[in-house]
Amino acid sequence: MPLPILMIVASEDDGGMARVAFLLAKHLPAFDIEVRVAVHREAPLTEWFRGAGVQFDVVPELVETPTRPRPDGRTGAGAVAANLRGLPAAARHIREIAQRHGSRILYSHNTWSHYVCALAALRTSHSALRTPVAAVWHIHNDHSRWLTRMVDRAAMRLGRVAAVAAVSSSIGRPFAGLRAPLTVVTNGIDREACDAAARMPVLRERLGFDAGAVVVVYAGRLVAHKGIHVLMAAARTALPLAPNLHVVVLGGTPRHAGRDVVAALRAEADSWGLAGRLHFPGHVGEVERHVADADVAVVPSTCADGCPLAAIEALSLGVPVIASAIGGLPEIVRDGIDGVLVPPGDVAALAQAMVSLARQPDRRRHMARAARDGARDRFDSVQMARRVAAVLHNAAPTRPGGA
Repeated sequence: MPLPILMIVASEDDGGMARVAFLLAKHLPAFDIEVRVAVHREAPLTEWFRGAGVQFDVVPELVETPTRPRPDGRTGAGAVAANLRGLPAAARHIREIAQRHGSRILYSHNTWSHYVCALAALRTSHSALRTPVAAVWHIHNDHSRWLTRMVDRAAMRLGRVAAVAAVSSSIGRPFAGLRAPLTVVTNGIDREACDAAARMPVLRERLGFDAGAVVVVYAGRLVAHKGIHVLMAAARTALPLAPNLHVVVLGGTPRHAGRDVVAALRAEADSWGLAGRLHFPGHVGEVERHVADADVAVVPSTCADGCPLAAIEALSLGVPVIASAIGGLPEIVRDGIDGVLVPPGDVAALAQAMVSLARQPDRRRHMARAARDGARDRFDSVQMARRVAAVLHNAAPTRPGGA
């Protein structure tokens, strides 16, 4: 009999974490897992689920982070207080869905979902129904801060967390040696989609680049911790030094931004006289087809990114990556082989890496080949699902109330 699980996902921008959760929900049934998903709102993610036939429920009390503005317009301290007050209601809602579905695993995918998951597992295990249930956390983000570690350990103990999966060794480090066994499961991508994108690139034609243009692309959220400000400063330095270099920023204004971020970035490029070299197409569909047409991808994170899909997809498309040496990125990008690692936040180093690769076409071609060849076995969504399924099966309780 398949193991019934309830996957819990709250992702405001439907970025990398949401896409990984979707691929897992899509592939886990092949490994004897029956998946139902709880999400916090209707979004592109729920459209993906509908298209793939994945069953889901909307739990409005779930939040990606308590600092998010409320649907009623409350922000700041009022929003934080209201979001925190909603966590018990979210746990109760999750518990009800799990009991209807017969879920034996509550499987969560971001920090506050982890805490809701642990609370729901605790209450379910102590309920009159004595439903056998365990909590499993899939860690995507940095949990190294001391307060986060303290809350994590309390929640893991009280909520009977049976296992932890982490997207990289770096991200998993705070959980090593704790009660719940830790498994590193590197993110995977849809290889067939990447192969199709590589056959039909669109970026150069869309932006009208000539044959000699060297295109560096950024694909991701336009938020500070992704290093967009570092990239802007580096582009300002690099573009005058390499006349054939262009930098393209793919991404729209974040959902909760208080201003039009894309317009602000365009205005900044205009003020530097770089409007013809620094491009902002905004949000684009079929991102892979745009990245596939680039010579280099850049992931300038200043936070400890766990296992960013922007880097994985670029490598899988045969595009070398310049990335910050932070978080899980050094586990993805092989410095000098399929990309270049630079210190996080180092504008000069990032600019130099872009100029160096722009001037060395042979080096780019060697890195592109290494990226494509290496990524096929390293980053596959089916293998990711296989490893996660093993974690879930091993974590399944074997007796009522067990974990």
